[in-house]
Amino acid sequence: MKKTKIFIIIMIFLIILTGNILATESQSMKVSLKTNKNNYNIGEEILVNVSIDEINGFSGLNTFTTRKVYDKEKLEYIGVEVINENWKVLGDAENILIRKMEGEDLKKGRICTLKFKAVQEGKSKIQIDNIDACNNEGDVYYEDGNVNSPSIEINIEKSKTSQKSYIGIILITVGILGIVIVGIHYIINKKKV
Repeated sequence: MKKTKIFIIIMIFLIILTGNILATESQSMKVSLKTNKNNYNIGEEILVNVSIDEINGFSGLNTFTTRKVYDKEKLEYIGVEVINENWKVLGDAENILIRKMEGEDLKKGRICTLKFKAVQEGKSKIQIDNIDACNNEGDVYYEDGNVNSPSIEINIEKSKTSQKSYIGIILITVGILGIVIVGIHYIINKKKV
């Protein structure tokens, strides 16, 4: 009986130790987010490129999932667009799931573009986290800590139509109106002569 209890305790101890092993140190991935600018006007579309900068421990990936985190008061999510025609978006609600349909695994480079619309003034952060990616020979999981959770900050401003622009529009309108009035006056006076 004692031997059975000792055996069970040892087995439980071994299961606990081996059940929490993280991915090997040789498997990791680095992801980055980039936009073409940091300042946007309300109503403007924001394109956020998601790129794989580095893959270690396996040759590439054929599946990529992530959760997008953003301020829903300042930004409206429009959708995701894959870069390579061999990849398809299979999920695009809270979590994005992108999978290779055919061809080679992705080794490096842009994988997709997230599209947002600026709706409210202020600073905002866009982040992707809970990243999981894999192919047939390796994987990275956010729970294992072998992949990062990149983010970017943007600034949303009101449209910058200045008073000088309004004055310019008014002066052009008055000038055109003046030319039309002078033209009408000329035509009327020419008929009298």
